[in-house]
Amino acid sequence: MVRNRVPKRPKGVSDEAMNIAVSKVLMDKASIRSTATAFGIPKSTLIDNVRRAKELREQEQGGIPVPIQAGVSNSGTSSGGTFNSAFLPTRKERLSTAKVFTANEEGQLAVYLKHCSKVHYGMTLMQTRKFAYDYAKRLDKKVPHNWEEAQMAGPDWMKGFMIRQGDLSLRKPENTSLARSSSFNRANVDRFLDNLEAVLHKYKFTGGSIWNCDETGVTTVLDSPKVIAQTGTKQVGQVTTAERGELVTVCCFVNAIGGTVPPVFVFPRAKFKDHMMFGAPAGSLGLAQTTGWMTATLFYEAIQHFKKQVRCSKDSPVLLLLDNHESHIGLDVIMYARANGIVLLSFPPHCSHRLQPLDITIYGPLKSALKRAFHDCMTSNPF
Repeated sequence: MVRNRVPKRPKGVSDEAMNIAVSKVLMDKASIRSTATAFGIPKSTLIDNVRRAKELREQEQGGIPVPIQAGVSNSGTSSGGTFNSAFLPTRKERLSTAKVFTANEEGQLAVYLKHCSKVHYGMTLMQTRKFAYDYAKRLDKKVPHNWEEAQMAGPDWMKGFMIRQGDLSLRKPENTSLARSSSFNRANVDRFLDNLEAVLHKYKFTGGSIWNCDETGVTTVLDSPKVIAQTGTKQVGQVTTAERGELVTVCCFVNAIGGTVPPVFVFPRAKFKDHMMFGAPAGSLGLAQTTGWMTATLFYEAIQHFKKQVRCSKDSPVLLLLDNHESHIGLDVIMYARANGIVLLSFPPHCSHRLQPLDITIYGPLKSALKRAFHDCMTSNPF
């Protein structure tokens, strides 16, 4: 079937008009061609409905065909016979005869597709069409010939299926590694929550003593926000300091009641220079590493910076929640934390995308605000 075709006749034929037309053909022996022309019904449609009426009549009579035109005279006109229009299908039935699946079967298919998406194994349009064909063959459904040729459901069925299932849409997924997808499970999360509960009962931490730390990468050139431009323009440009920026790692510390520690910056340089911290928040720590990434050596300096700011000790300990990246669990870091009243509790591996508070609630809005600030700076202060 051709998609988006323009119909050559008004859509829909009323049930009453179809019943009268079929009655004339079956009762009065009228010509199908002339009847179709008189009622504005396509000839093929009328033929299908006449055949359908005969089949329904036979089924009603237990499979024994009986004369439908019982009162027809030799002249071909009705002589008192009546035609039971209940044998004719309604317009809804006529339109539904071409469906491959029932509403319940399509609903089950939609449930399966949503489940696949939730477990990070979503199906593309092409995969769904192939799966629908296999599903139809498993159910012994009669499928159109174009399905058989392509060994998959047609694009028109796929489009109609998406319309009929209002809670399905085509989405761009976020890449999720296999390790992350399989590690975030009930057993790992329950184990972490049990450890957290045990630590809270042992040390009686208050909200101001529970801290979270994490790093994020910020480039010196961020994507520009959407701007107003002429409709139909194929390419819209926006001035930036460069087309590609350099990565700067930012390590933040936030506690459960909203308190913060001045952040730690790791610049992509071999040696740190004081001018790199121009405009940084007061008390921030600046470090340098050729790649701009956090390492165990740099995090040891970051944990010293954290201890200096919160002034914790063995008599006044704090809880620090962090992921178990190799830079966070170096021996020097662990020994320093024990000696200075810093209780370290790590999240399960590959679960920070769901359990790390900074990842979920802070860094997203932070980068959005940075994007707007960069854009405002360039438009207000042209260089």
